[in-house]
Amino acid sequence: MPDVLDYGVEQSVLCCIMLDPQRYFEVESTGLRPEHFSLECDGRIYQAIAELCAYGSPVDVATVCDRLGKHLPEVGGREYLLAIMDCEPSAAQASYYARRVLDRAQVRAFEGYLTSCHRMLADGTAPEELMCRAEDALRRVRVGEDYQSQTVAQIAQELYTQMEQHAPPDLAFSGLAAVDSLIHGWRRKTITTITGNTGVGKTSFALQLAHAWSEQGSPCGILSLEMSAEELAARYVTSQGGVPYARMKSHDLREEDWSGLLNVIQSDYARGLHVDDRSDVTESNVGARVREMVYRHGVANVFVDYIQLIPTRGDDRVGGLYRLMPALMDLTKQLNLRLVLLSQVNREQDALGAGAIMHNSNYVLAVERERSRAAASEGRVASAAENTFVDSVDAQIVVRKARDGASGVAAVYYDPCWFFNTAEEAYFAKRRRQNG
Repeated sequence: MPDVLDYGVEQSVLCCIMLDPQRYFEVESTGLRPEHFSLECDGRIYQAIAELCAYGSPVDVATVCDRLGKHLPEVGGREYLLAIMDCEPSAAQASYYARRVLDRAQVRAFEGYLTSCHRMLADGTAPEELMCRAEDALRRVRVGEDYQSQTVAQIAQELYTQMEQHAPPDLAFSGLAAVDSLIHGWRRKTITTITGNTGVGKTSFALQLAHAWSEQGSPCGILSLEMSAEELAARYVTSQGGVPYARMKSHDLREEDWSGLLNVIQSDYARGLHVDDRSDVTESNVGARVREMVYRHGVANVFVDYIQLIPTRGDDRVGGLYRLMPALMDLTKQLNLRLVLLSQVNREQDALGAGAIMHNSNYVLAVERERSRAAASEGRVASAAENTFVDSVDAQIVVRKARDGASGVAAVYYDPCWFFNTAEEAYFAKRRRQNG
């Protein structure tokens, strides 16, 4: 049996985070909590570190001491924290140390379970009651927490109370009437997948959703694995400021362009968009990056551009997606989050993984740049307005899956930086960009 009181491993976890605070999010994603530490003092230090990371504060010996405050003597004082820093572990192995701490915590919990069973036997507990109590104790060991399910009546009562208090539903809308008429608003704790071939406007549509949700007071984070943060920001501010992207890219702005860009940069909704373009996102740490966005910036929505660029363990990318997607779904429930994944569909291997993505998504929307005549003839096109400026629909958003909405085709117009409800909106936006 492994040593269940391996204090060195526990202190290594704490040391790793104080050496490199970004490692906290990897450690936290393993499920490690203060009660998993065998020493109460180490658990308190971990809790202090968690609170500092949640507020985006620096993490080192000095800040941890300040956070502990009057409890500092109870954990051994500053001297104990300095002794922890002498462990000299590899910060890159922080999640490995965390898993070892979890393993030992589970072994200790199982030992407690066996002790409890022996005590109940010695007390002469009735067999039926013994089995029920033993199963309950073993479930806590497996789950790692005293989880209590809710009845339908309890959940319905909470919903009824919200409606009785006239609390508005926590839904987000795209601002595209045809799309919203099918989706009926995006709920939290959901995964949305945006699919399409290269160059059809997936990133533009994702940016448009992020803009709309930020405007509605719901901050967004973007994990950009393909574009740099500068390119993504430039595309956003030019589309909102009415400035041709080519002029900004070449730094050839006209006098009238500056005011439009400045208005966007100083807007509240632009401040509600956070971009992380670090390229070292993997299957193992993507959850940690999402948590970092949520804890550090308070975002309610996270976009990943795009899902197939996340490396998976081994050479089996399809198998990796089947592991990754359920983990991401669980993450949305833990963090009360809307997660939007961009997905490529024009590669054979990517298409093979589409089953895992579709199955674990609440909403699946495909961006297409050619009108589907078959869909139009079947009367499934939800057009936002009559087309008075062009002869045919320029683009469409196909809602292929909506668990609490309707599937169908939303006819929209593309300008080519933004999607619009009507041809008139797209026409004048294009003229504005052409004429400055």
